[in-house]
Amino acid sequence: MTHGRDGFSLAHRAALIVAALAAVVVMTSTSYAIDDSVIVTNQGGLLAGTVSTFTANGHKAKNQKPSAVISNADISFFGSAVPAMDVLTGVEINPTNGPGVFNASYVLSNLSLLGGPDVMSAFAPGATGASTAVAGTITFAEAGVPIVPFSMPQDLAFAITPSTGGAPGTDVAVGDVFVSNYSGGETGSVIHFPPDVGTALNPLGLIDDPFPPIPVPPVQIPALVLEDSVFDAMTNPFGCVAPASTDLLGPVGVKLDADNNIWVSNSGFRGAFPSYITEYPPGAFGCTPPINLIGLGTLVSAGYLAIDADGDLWVTDLSQRAVFEFSSAGVILATIEGKKTGLKSPMGISLGAEPSPNVYVADEQAGGIFEYEDAEDGGLLNIKTAARIQGKKTKINQPVGVAVLP
Repeated sequence: MTHGRDGFSLAHRAALIVAALAAVVVMTSTSYAIDDSVIVTNQGGLLAGTVSTFTANGHKAKNQKPSAVISNADISFFGSAVPAMDVLTGVEINPTNGPGVFNASYVLSNLSLLGGPDVMSAFAPGATGASTAVAGTITFAEAGVPIVPFSMPQDLAFAITPSTGGAPGTDVAVGDVFVSNYSGGETGSVIHFPPDVGTALNPLGLIDDPFPPIPVPPVQIPALVLEDSVFDAMTNPFGCVAPASTDLLGPVGVKLDADNNIWVSNSGFRGAFPSYITEYPPGAFGCTPPINLIGLGTLVSAGYLAIDADGDLWVTDLSQRAVFEFSSAGVILATIEGKKTGLKSPMGISLGAEPSPNVYVADEQAGGIFEYEDAEDGGLLNIKTAARIQGKKTKINQPVGVAVLP
């Protein structure tokens, strides 16, 4: 990539791998058990990535063995070979039991830096070893021709409630999937897929054409894409006409709130372009401008994103080694930052059980999952972790994504 944000360049990944292989992880005195079970994507980089599950069983979290590890999985996609998982990024659980895969763990694998296709895989609960993805893996390509502009995918989110009544084509169904692309288009994108994406029912993620020709035939098109593409009346009627813009700029995190508004954390390109969080109406696609923009002037290199039951947004900041909690109006409610936190390279973030959720952060450079308690609306917090999943036995040295298991 030509414009890499900190922690996402191949050189940085390689350096971290060398450091991880050459040095023993320094253990901390923190040894309490984690309060929630979590699933973690271990990036891999120049090595094969893994997906590890850690169960909240009352045992010490520090240096504990995972209860399940999916490793070096060669995946078959409806008869077509897909390379082993590598350069893993986001992970999320489908909580809907909808038309897709039952409570599956969805994992994004960004292989473009190493010459392979970007993929999204779904694994059954408790999958371990060289597991194959449930119902196959979607690569968003058929015979080498891209179906959707998938490029360096980072994060994903599921709709848990339906929403209708917006602009044509913007309806959202239970189980719909939204994926953030760090690159692609002009400055990144967000792709909206139907709930059965990647399954035998809909391997290519086709959706009904929101603007079918008259008379109406049974037309389907690739998934809807929100991006700063260029308008063309014949080939791209949903593109941007200057000065219109989606304001997407290196998107990393994506999550939906209770009303299905789409929130995206944009990392920008440090030293040249700003970082911030944008909000879009439900089902937004094409050249849709944000309806809200927060964090500008506070964030430097925004990472992954989580939203709590109050609609507050939690975002990691790689450059500042910090986690911020914002209200939807942009007010800073809490900042986890300082030496005591142990944060070095915070990436993925997930929240535990409500109403006062614990905060789980995947720290790539520290090689661990950090849990923080009583952080909500807490102002500036230089606090120690309540628990850490860290050490040789955990088999994670470059965690990127983390999700709390239901």
